[in-house]
Parts: sequence; structure tokens; C-alpha cells
Amino acid sequence: MQFPMRFTSLSIFFATIFLHSFPASGQFAGLPLPVSQPAVSQSAVSQSANLQSANTGASTQQIPAVTDNESTDGNQPTIKSVIDEINVITAAADLADELKKECLDRLGKAKASLESAQASSQERTAIEAELTSLPARTEDVRQQLAKDADALQPEFPEGITIAGLEARLADMRQQVEAADADAQASQKATESRGLRIADLAKQILETDKRLTQTAESIVGITGTDLLSKTKLTEQRCRQISLTKQLEMLKVKQRLMEANSEILPMQRDLAVRNASIAEKQLTLWQDAVSRWRKQESQRQAKQARRIAEQSHPALKSLASQNADIAELRIATAAGIDKLAKMLHDIRESSTRTREQFDDLRDRVEHAGATTSTGILLRKQRSELPQPSTFLKRETLVEQEMPKAHLRLMEMKQWRREVADLGNAAEIVMQNVGDDLADYNRDNVIAVVKRLLSDRRDFLDKVIPDQNTYLRDLNELDLANGALATQVNEFQNFLDQRVLWIRSDDMFGLSDIRDAAKGLRTVIAPSRIAEVAKVGGADMLRRPAVAVAVIAAFFLVMMFRARMVATQTRLTNPPSAGQCASFRDYALACVITLVISVRWPILLAAFGYRLVSASGTTPWTHSVGEALLTTVLFVWSFELIREMSRRGGVGEKLFGWSEGVSASIRGSLETMLLLGTPLFALLQLAQFDETPEMESLKRFLFITLLMLTGFQLGWLARNNGKLMRALVIHAPKALVCRLRRPIGIFATAAPIGFALMSFAGFHFSAYQLSGRLAETGAAIVAMIVLHSLSLCWLEVKGFNRKLRQRKEEQQKKREEMLGASEPIGSPAKLATIDTAAASVIDVSNQSMETSRKQMNEAADQEFKELLRYAAVITLIVGGWFIWSDVLPALRILDKVELWQNIETVAETVIGKDGSESIRTIERNSPTTLTNVLMAFVIGLGTVMVGRRLPGLLELTLLERLPLEPGTRQAIAILVRYTATVTGMLLVCNAIHLSWGSVQWLAAAMTVGLGFGLQEIFANLVSGLIILFERPIRAGDLVTVGDVTGHVTRMQMRATTITDFDRRELIVPNKTFITDSVINWTLSDPVSRITLPVGVAYGTSVARVREIMLTIAENSSSVMSEPPPHVLFKGFGDSTLDVELRVFIPKRELYVDVVNEINLAIADEFSQAGIEIAFPQQDLHIRSIDGLPAMIGQRQEPQREAA
Repeated sequence: MQFPMRFTSLSIFFATIFLHSFPASGQFAGLPLPVSQPAVSQSAVSQSANLQSANTGASTQQIPAVTDNESTDGNQPTIKSVIDEINVITAAADLADELKKECLDRLGKAKASLESAQASSQERTAIEAELTSLPARTEDVRQQLAKDADALQPEFPEGITIAGLEARLADMRQQVEAADADAQASQKATESRGLRIADLAKQILETDKRLTQTAESIVGITGTDLLSKTKLTEQRCRQISLTKQLEMLKVKQRLMEANSEILPMQRDLAVRNASIAEKQLTLWQDAVSRWRKQESQRQAKQARRIAEQSHPALKSLASQNADIAELRIATAAGIDKLAKMLHDIRESSTRTREQFDDLRDRVEHAGATTSTGILLRKQRSELPQPSTFLKRETLVEQEMPKAHLRLMEMKQWRREVADLGNAAEIVMQNVGDDLADYNRDNVIAVVKRLLSDRRDFLDKVIPDQNTYLRDLNELDLANGALATQVNEFQNFLDQRVLWIRSDDMFGLSDIRDAAKGLRTVIAPSRIAEVAKVGGADMLRRPAVAVAVIAAFFLVMMFRARMVATQTRLTNPPSAGQCASFRDYALACVITLVISVRWPILLAAFGYRLVSASGTTPWTHSVGEALLTTVLFVWSFELIREMSRRGGVGEKLFGWSEGVSASIRGSLETMLLLGTPLFALLQLAQFDETPEMESLKRFLFITLLMLTGFQLGWLARNNGKLMRALVIHAPKALVCRLRRPIGIFATAAPIGFALMSFAGFHFSAYQLSGRLAETGAAIVAMIVLHSLSLCWLEVKGFNRKLRQRKEEQQKKREEMLGASEPIGSPAKLATIDTAAASVIDVSNQSMETSRKQMNEAADQEFKELLRYAAVITLIVGGWFIWSDVLPALRILDKVELWQNIETVAETVIGKDGSESIRTIERNSPTTLTNVLMAFVIGLGTVMVGRRLPGLLELTLLERLPLEPGTRQAIAILVRYTATVTGMLLVCNAIHLSWGSVQWLAAAMTVGLGFGLQEIFANLVSGLIILFERPIRAGDLVTVGDVTGHVTRMQMRATTITDFDRRELIVPNKTFITDSVINWTLSDPVSRITLPVGVAYGTSVARVREIMLTIAENSSSVMSEPPPHVLFKGFGDSTLDVELRVFIPKRELYVDVVNEINLAIADEFSQAGIEIAFPQQDLHIRSIDGLPAMIGQRQEPQREAA
């Protein structure tokens, strides 16, 4: 209904007066005014859309009023009234854009609030209906649970095909999946009921609070302009939405509280239905498998009988039919095998999921208790092994191509028998005259029957083959899904198992239990049992026992001879002989043989106890403990033999006697005390009784304490090992870190012992084992690296010896080629002297020449070996510690700060179209990120220092590049590695450019004023690297300094002058100042030598002498040729200048000195005078000289 403009203005006027007549407190005439019913009507708001705004002063315009036909209360806004107001404001042309936009935004929010209220009302109605029907549904579920239900035996209809059975099985699989999902949902709903009720209570409180705030906001809106009335509409709609939402939440809370009885029953019913569906599927699968197997066996038997009864000419055709039928038997067996595997995978998946959920809840609610740690270790030990998944994956990879090929072949056979008549004709053509005596029509009928049988067989075996392929695909998918699930479960366990106490603190009761366990282990009955089983096995197989004992005694008897042989092999080579690395390798093999005398005895006895026919669980455990101890003993024996006095450690690896003695003493202590402790520790794992567990912890702690003290004594700062290291390589990183290394070597084992004592036994056991493996890997790498260096030294020594022999041979040949007769005494004496010099050179001992051999060895290969050793250790460390690294993910819970990241995501609209939008999300930086950034930064520093050298050794030196170019490339590579590392560090801590761009801009401005010279040098360094006006090795002149460029860095360049002084020149100087580069494009340089001769000297003679001197100089270039220039007549001399060219500027001083000396000598011999400046004084008269002298002396006498 539309009103004229005057009625609209009048209604607005009265409404405004009515609104302002209320006090600010919301009361009128002592009566409370409901805050939910403000005095301004919605119709008034909708009719005032064109009124003049208080802020903009816009002119008014007549706008039709909107009638609210949907509202029963004129003060209640509806969706229709809000839409009408939106249309009115949209059509207004004289409103300011900002005002119109804000009003439309608020009305849009009002419309959304009303739609939300409508949805809440509908949801409330549905919940109330559900609440009303709850008693009936509860009774229905109770009756269903009371009924007995079980899977029904499958019954196959008449004439059903294998395709129909497969379709039925597919439907049942879908039913099983749906039943499992329903059971999981019911279980989750039952378990989360308490949390949902608490969450609903929280939502009700929050909604009620927001409703109160909205009501207060409505009271606070007192303006009469369009924007105020729009705000009022928005808040009223929000109030309606919150009211409906609050009513819905309260009804939902009532429903959740009333569901306490039905939810457990629904869960039980869903679980039972899922179990029945699974049983039903299993019964059908077994029945179909039996039916397929029986059918295929029947067809194969029939086909084989037909093949045996067929004519010889048709026997091959019938045999092929029998092969196809038998192939169906194999396919049926494969399908049955895959079905069982799929069933096992599904059961394992369900069990793993349930265990994962249960364990996650336990960890969340129970916390890091000892029982939780025991449960974590138990679950971790029960997880499927990765080899199981690998076997299934290998099976799929092997069978899938074969199955595809068989299927393609069968389909080809099926196409060949699609037309029986044509196929029969082809068979008759192949048969030839073998069936000429028979009626052709009868023969064709028999062939068609055989071909028809083949077609029937193929029609049945092809679906089976398709089923086999489908099962292979399902097996692959299910195996991958289970592997992912197990991996996720294992990561969950690994992240927590090391940080949760696995045992109680070690106390007096544990010591008593350990004593009981030790008495059990060394009980006489146990020892007698071992002796009985071992003795019986030796009597049963005496040859093996005699052989082992004989081998042991042979090694013991010939040990001295082997040591002597080893000493001979490691001695320096004879005079004039090359060194042989084969001898050194054989010496190492002898060390290996000597070190196995005790381990081989333990290994033989342990193996016999394990494999003996009458072995018992106890003797089997003793045998396994001995076999494990073998590696412990052999590793220590091997290092001890290497550090023996005069062994390979001293003679080949350069270990000093003090270092060898120190290592040998520590190893002997470990062998004497550590071996029984380690053997008993392995034997204590025989039983999991409290006594054995206490004994295991006690032995473990004792062994670690012993190891820590021995390592601390060996690696102490003033010990023989560290002192020898300081003498050998004082600048090495290991030497600089010797104190932290010694502290870590002592603290790590003792720390693990304390961890086990405090109850973290499993964590200490795992970490100490990996630390021991890491130490063994380091020792092995040191030995291999030392052997490699020994090989390089041998190669260098032999190469140096060959070079000297070749030089001596050349001298002998030159001497033999002289004019003297070969057999002359003088010639023979000279040759003998030369040969004796070679022998003198070769007679040096290996010890005294070790330094020379190191210098002769190829430094490039040493660097490569060093880097190869480091990389090998890093890779080996990764494999050793890879199982423990997931435990560090627990540090992800330690959040240090939050970062805001802008990410792009793909959004799919209602019409299916995709769009990309950017959103901002919080990304926490955790302690793990900081540690990772630290590791990346440390690696960047190490790589940045070593990468240019490695690149130079491996690649750049082999390329046809100048030294300056190689250095520029190396510098750019180092800077690139550094910048890349910095970017990786920033990425690790989630530091993006968007979060620091303003700070970077501010710092750039500030640093630009304070450090502008440094920035100028840095930019100039980059320009020098790319433009390359100077290069490393160039001879340059900067100001009054001339020298070679020796080092180029980002900020400055080092120049070494001819006095060996190093000048640090900022890079900016090379860009802004004048610089002479004598070797930039051409190293050739000209020298100018001026000479002045006396008047009367022949200039032609001077020119001839100077040219002869220049031509005879070996350092002067012939092209361009030397040149003499007669420059002119001086005051006292005839000025002559010699100009010569030299190949490089470094010869300047030598050439100037050489030519000047030669000029002085030749001019002296030729009688040429080198003139010098002269001045003649001519006195024309001396008559007035006395008078002048007297006049100057008279004033002096008067002054006196």
C-alpha cells in the first residue's frame, strides 16, 4: 500500500517525537519498556529510505512504502520486508555510494540472520519430532536386540551364472562397508555423548550472552537517520536469529540427555548388524569359491576325457580346451587366495583402527604414565612388519602383467570362435588329409562341438580372470591403505614412546630382584643344562667340534709368525723398489684373522647350542646370547689388534705409540669387564619376569657407566689421544672441538644410564643402541679413510720414484751419447755416479719419507675422499637414526610464535566451476622448526665453505677456463648456496616475505644511510663478478700500488704487491676510480728504457748495440720486435729510447735490470759515453771584484 509523501513525512515526524520521548534508561511513566520491542516501527524505517541523511545532507525523494504482509506483528521484520527495503535502497539514486553500500551490507546481514532463524526453527521442529518418537524408537531397538539373528546359509538360484554371483558379492561388499560405517558412527556417537552435551551447554551460554549483547545494542540505537534505522533492522534480525538458535540448542540438549538409553543399544545393534553382514559375505565368498572350484574341476575333467577320446587329428584342439578348463582351476585357486588375503587385510585394518583410537584416547586422558608407556611398547611390537606389505606388493607386481596377458590372449581366442562355421573351416584346413576317410559333415560337426565347448569354457574363464584382476587391484589398494594406516600408527607411537616413562625408578627392590635374576642365570642347574646339551652335540658331531678347536689352536700357535709376517709387510720398501699396497692390504687381512680367534670359538659354541637337536629354550637363549656377543668381542679385538705395538695402526695409519697404548688399554678393560656384562645382558632377555627385567636394567646401567668412564678417560682433554691430535692437525675441526667431544663421549653413556635409572629404560635402550651403531660407523669410516690415504701415499711415492728414475735415465742417455767411447773409464765412472745417486734417493726410509709421500699424493683425491667419508657418514647416520626421528615430532607441540600465511586454494562452486581464492591462516612455528632451521643453517655454513673447493677439484680444473673465471664461478656458487640456505632457514621457521617486508623496508632505509658505503662495496662486488674487469691473478695498478689480485670477496679485494704486502681495496674503488689492469685482455706489456749519450756519439752505432742487446734477451719478445727511437737533442745528451715488449708484466723488473746492465757493459766496451747534465760558467771581468767586497764589509764593521 503506497502513501503520499505528506503522510509519509507526517508519520516519520510523530515516530521521531515518540522515540525521543523515552528516557535513556528505557522506562516510561515508571513502567519498563521491553528492550526487544523498540518504539520505531519497521514500516517507518522502510518508508524513510529516501530521507535526508544527517551526515551527507542529501535531498529527499518520494519512495513507495512497503507493506509487510508476512508479519503478524508490525514490529517484527521478515525476510520479505527486508528484501523490499533492499530493493528500495538499491533503486534510490540520490544516496551517497558509501551510505548505500553500508546500508545494503547491513540489510544483507539482516536477511542472512532471518534465514538462519528459519533454519533453526526447522531444525528445532525436527528435533522435537525426534524427541517425541524417542520412546517408540527405543522400544523398537530393544526388540531388535532381543531377537536372535545370524548369517543365513547362501542358496544359489537355478541357472545363476558366475556374473550374477559376482554382482551379488559386490552388493554384499557395499552392504558390509555401509554396516561398518554405521557401526563406527554409532560407536563415535555413544563415546562423544558427554562431550557433545558439554559443548551444547557451552553454546547455550555463549548464545544467551550474545543475545543479551544484541538487546543492549538495540536500546543504544536512538538515531532517526537512514543508517541508524538500518542498524536497528540488522540488530532486530540478529536478535530473532539468536532467539531461534537458543531455542533449538535447548531442545537439542534435551534430546542428547534423553538419548542415554538408546545410543548404547543402537551401537550394539549396529555392531551386530556389521558382524552379521561380514559373516554373510564370508559365507557367500566361500560358497562361490567352492562352486567355482567344483565347476572348473568338473569342466576340466570332462574336457580332458574328451581330449583322450578324440581322433589324433583333433587331439590338439581338444587338449587346448582341457588346458583352458584347467586354467580356470588355477584362476579359481588364485581368487580364493586373494579373497583370504583381502579378508586378513580388512580384519587387520579394523583391528589397527580400533587399537589406534583406543590408544589415542588412553594417551589423551591417562597422560604419560608408566602403564601408558608399557602399552605403547606392546602395541609397537605387535604392528605388522614392513616385509609383509612388501611381499603383497611384490605379488601384485608379478601377477598383474601375467593376468593381463592371459586375459588378452583369452579374449583373442574368444573372438576366433565367435563364428563357429568359419572357425571350423579354418581347423579343417589345418587338419589336411588326416580325416579324408571320414564324412566331412560329421567331422565338421565334431569340430564345431569342440569349438563350442571352447567358447563355453572361455565365457566362464574370462569373467574369472576379470575377477582375479579386480581382486589384485583391490589387494593393491587395500595393502597400500593398511600400510599407510600402520605407518600413521607407528609414527604416533614413535613420537611418544621415547618420551613416556616405560618403568618405575630403579630402587632397592629392583636391586633385590636383579640379584635373584642373576642367581637364576648362573644357577648350577642352568650351567649343567648348557654343558649337557653342548657336550651331547659335540659327541654327536665330533668332526665339527674338532675342526673349530683345531682352528682356534692353529691361530694361537701361528700368531707370532703371522705378527712377524705382518711386520715384514708393513716395513718400508727396499732400496730402489716401489711400495706395494697389496702388502699393506694383506697386513690388514692378517690383523683381521688374528682378531677372530676368540670370536670364532664363541660363534661355534653358540651356533651348536642353537641348532642342536636336543636344545631347550634355555640353551637356545644361551646360544643366541653368545652369537650376539661375538660381534661385540670381535669389534673390540679388531681395534685392539690394529693398535698393537708395531701394528698397522702405527705403521700404516700413523698412530703414535702413546695413542696406540691408550686405545689398547681402554679396549682391554672393556673386553675384560664389558664382555661378561654384555653377554649377561643378552641372556637376561630369555624371560620377561620382574627378576629378569630388573637384572636387564641393572646390567644395562652398569655397562653404560663402564663405557662412559672408559670413553671419558680415552678422550680427556690432556690425554694422549687428544695431545696427538693437536700435534698432528691443530687446525682441524675435531681438534678445535676436542673438549666438547670429550664431554659428550663421557656424558652420553652416563646420561643414558641415568635415563634408565629414572624409568626411561626403553628410550635409553633405543638411543644408546643407535649411538653405539653410530660410533661403530665412525670408527669403520676412519679405518677405511686411513686405508684410502695409505693407498694414495703409496701411489704418490711410486710416482715420485718413477719420475726420478726417468730423469736419471735421461741423464744416463745424455752421458752415453757424448763423444767419449762407451767403455772409457771416465764415462763409466760418471754413469756409476749417476746410478749411485738414484740408489741414494731410493734408500730413504718410509718413516722419514712419509711427509714427502703425503706431498706427492694427489691432494684432489684426498679432498674427494674426505667429502666421500662425510657424505657416507651422513647417509649412514640417517639410516641408523631414521626410526628415532619421528620421536622429535613431539616437539611440534611446543609452539614458539604464530605466523600469518596467505595461501591459495581451489574452490568448486555449485555449478561445478573451479576458482582460486587466497585465504590467510595461522601457521605456528614450533621447536621442531627452529631445530630444523638450525641444522639447515649449520649445513649451509659447512657447504658454503667447502662447496667451491669441491667444485674446483672435481669440475672446474678439468674445464678450459682461466683461473680468474674459475674463482668467479666458485664465488657465485658459494653465494648461491648461502642465499639458498637462508631461504630454506626462513621457510623452516615459516618466515615469509609478506610478514617481514615492512620491517625489511624500514631496515633498508636505515641501513642505507648508516652503511651506504658497505652496500656500495657489496653491489660493486657483484658487478665485478659479472663484468669481470679484474680477475684473480691479474696484475693491476690502483693508485700508486701495483700488485696481483690474490683474493676476491663480496666487500673487498686483496692485492699483494711485489714487497709481499697485502692491500685490502674496497670493491667500490674498482668501479669508481681509475684502475690499470695489465693482464685484462693481453698480458703483453711494453718497456721503455731511455738512454742519453754524449754529443758526437754515432747514433747508428748506439741503435745497433741496443737492438742487439734486446734481441739477445730471452725475456724480450721478437714479435712485436724491439725498436730504438732517437727522440731528439737534449741540453747535454742525445736522447735515445729502447722500446721492447715482454710476455707478462711480472718480468718488468728483471728485464729492466738485465737490459740496463747489458747497455752499460756494451757502451763501456764500445767507448760510448753516457752523458750527464753539464753547465758552463763564463766570467767576463774581475777588475771591480775587490771594491765590491770592500763595500759589503764596511757596513758590517760599523755595526760591530
